[in-house]
Amino acid sequence: SQTGTNVAAVALYHDDLTRSVEVQPLTPKLNQALMDAGYNYDHINADSLLGSTVRDRALVTAGGARYRALVIPSLDTIDAKLAEKFVSFAGGGLPILFASRVPLHPEGLLDDDRNTQHVQASMRSLRDLHTVYVCVDVIDAVTKLTKAANPNVKFHTKALPFIQKRIGRLNAFFVSNASDAAQHLNAEFEAEGAPELWDPWTGQVGSITTRRRMGNWAEVTLALQPF
Repeated sequence: SQTGTNVAAVALYHDDLTRSVEVQPLTPKLNQALMDAGYNYDHINADSLLGSTVRDRALVTAGGARYRALVIPSLDTIDAKLAEKFVSFAGGGLPILFASRVPLHPEGLLDDDRNTQHVQASMRSLRDLHTVYVCVDVIDAVTKLTKAANPNVKFHTKALPFIQKRIGRLNAFFVSNASDAAQHLNAEFEAEGAPELWDPWTGQVGSITTRRRMGNWAEVTLALQPF
């Protein structure tokens, strides 16, 4: 398609049934921390996860999307079947990070003993697996994630908002400078071939002369003008 396919390193679990009475920020702290660390993410719900598998240590959805890691935000409850699915994912080598507390109770109005036992047994099993990380806070979660899975972008200067799309065989990174001053960017992008610079306003395509290739990663240095 003309818009391409989103490329995300992280599947971020989103509990459709949880609705906080507090007003949430437009970009929650965890989400912002992931992007600042160079991880593009997709939200994924329980239905999608229950229909997903793990192949080559990556999470693969029924629609074909692939993720290098699954991140679980702070939860009090979780579906018992989904908790069992997490054990299967981790056993297949998928890195799973609990950004804060681990859920110990089943979803639903009836916290019955059987489902509670299933959830707690699954959480105990997960803690014993080397691909599972239980974190104390968002900073700890991002630190452990960088050791478990590669990001989309490795920023060596201040992180900038970005998205990654695959358009046919092309890997496109859209990086924006939303400030009112020019920004110096030094970062590594995972992509093959020679990097090019596209100007979305003029359509002009130019080469990037300041670059260095390290395997599948290309390090580039750019001066980005204000938006």
